[in-house]
Amino acid sequence: MLITVIPNDPVYSGFMPKAHYPWSQQHQLEREQAETNEAFRQVIPYVLIKCEDRWLVYQRCKGGEPRLDAKWSMGIGGHMEETDLTAALARELKEEVAIGSRILSKEYIGLIALHATPVDRVHIGVVYVYTIEKPYVCSVDTAVTNLHFRLPMDIAEDLDLEPWSRILYGEVVCK
Repeated sequence: MLITVIPNDPVYSGFMPKAHYPWSQQHQLEREQAETNEAFRQVIPYVLIKCEDRWLVYQRCKGGEPRLDAKWSMGIGGHMEETDLTAALARELKEEVAIGSRILSKEYIGLIALHATPVDRVHIGVVYVYTIEKPYVCSVDTAVTNLHFRLPMDIAEDLDLEPWSRILYGEVVCK
């Protein structure tokens, strides 16, 4: 399967608000090659969903990506198979959740990339916040469990968040 990648760059570190996405440098590579090639970052559209003052959270089912098993997440997303980000965002949302409410806004908020593990070093998230009118979202993917909305103060206290969600919680949700 072909996925979209961009050249890796040391400048990609942590959450980068409103960072410029290098559209002209993106191209496609076989996923198997991209998984271990640190010369590239696999592009992951990643959507946080908000309704009023509450944020969508869910628990990842065991059996998927081992480092994320049973972790909580705030982001809906996955590998970008298309070269068009809008199409990739729509496909990822449709594969994982059903939104039964009007989407009030879609805002690009930045890029996220980490360096701690080999998996971190080959992925970059293109992060959006979608604000919806009513908290009507349900899972359509068996890997997305315990999906619900929470107030920011109730997220960090109780949940073992996966790394990207933990960073975005501090940099976006709590600000």
